[in-house]
Amino acid sequence: MIWLDYLCQAKKGSSGLESRKIDVLIPDGESVFSLAVLHGLSQADEKFRVHLISQNRCSPVRFSRYIESFTLCPEEDEARLHCILRAIRERGIDILLPVHELGLKFVVKHKTRLESLVRIPPIADADSFALVSDKGRLAHFLEAHNLASPCTLRYIPPHDVPDLTALQFPALIKPAEGANGRGIKRFETASSLLEYFEAEAVDEDYIIQNYIDGYDIDCSVLCSDGEILAYTIQKGLAVGCGDYQAPTEIEFLHDQAVYDLVSRMLRKLSWSGVAHIDLRYDAVSGKINIIEINPRYWGSLPGSLIAGVNFPHLACLATQNISFLAPDYHHVKYAAAKAALRLIRDKIFKGVKTDIRIGDTDLPNVLKDPLPEIVRLFFRC
Repeated sequence: MIWLDYLCQAKKGSSGLESRKIDVLIPDGESVFSLAVLHGLSQADEKFRVHLISQNRCSPVRFSRYIESFTLCPEEDEARLHCILRAIRERGIDILLPVHELGLKFVVKHKTRLESLVRIPPIADADSFALVSDKGRLAHFLEAHNLASPCTLRYIPPHDVPDLTALQFPALIKPAEGANGRGIKRFETASSLLEYFEAEAVDEDYIIQNYIDGYDIDCSVLCSDGEILAYTIQKGLAVGCGDYQAPTEIEFLHDQAVYDLVSRMLRKLSWSGVAHIDLRYDAVSGKINIIEINPRYWGSLPGSLIAGVNFPHLACLATQNISFLAPDYHHVKYAAAKAALRLIRDKIFKGVKTDIRIGDTDLPNVLKDPLPEIVRLFFRC
């Protein structure tokens, strides 16, 4: 791995970060969302000098031209804490900015020791994280507070099968704690669902929900004590690799019903920090339903930036107690880099029309900062 260290040193020689004034430390650089957060900070009006800590020596974001320093950190909890504390002191860190759920929970756990040395953005407490991270508990919370959501039952293996008579079919099963479509399956009848649980050696809790015929519509937020500081709303245009994975093409739009429902829920939770809320429009009833909450940054974060809301920058402003008006955002379409390349290919070779422009994709960020994608592709291959 000597070539990795050499590549980093060569990259840092031309980074041009000497003029940056606010030192920000991302403590969970192994996260797939850290690069999008970094790109958001690089485009802010304020000058940031970004430092990275990661458990992964080969984390692609390490090779970004916008990274000032990299520290390899152990996985064990107490050793990781000492590594972060040492970096805060030695690098003169002003703001600690976790980006992923595990990193956020780690900061919450050690908040007392950390905030004595560094500023921390708005962040939920441990109980709130535990609540929204468990789809079963979240469904119970939504029902208790009369917040629209699909009928939800819980299955606790191996024999605690709930009464399915209250459920309408088709229905979906999901791991109670999971993300990015993992483990989601659809069943047309109660008997086929029960047969699946009997045949499979399921070793984790699941939830069972009514399938809602309609479309996905999501809301991304930055909050403080239940009040929304900034938000964007997006509708999926093209599904990801699997039927239940995040869409690769989205459209940003305004929807008052979505905003009102999300606002009510966040106030009930007294939520602080960032979150990405998955919702679904019911084509039969015409209602919006809350599906789940991802208490972290999200994959379409570059799209929010193109639409006009720089969430990482605003989080840093909130950290410094700098007030700001919730920025309005544009109605634009966005495609991730891989989807954008596919659209360009289809337009050139198949004559397929698209109204998504290059500037409305993640390709400009990749072209300006190519090394992380090159490293990512290298290890994938």
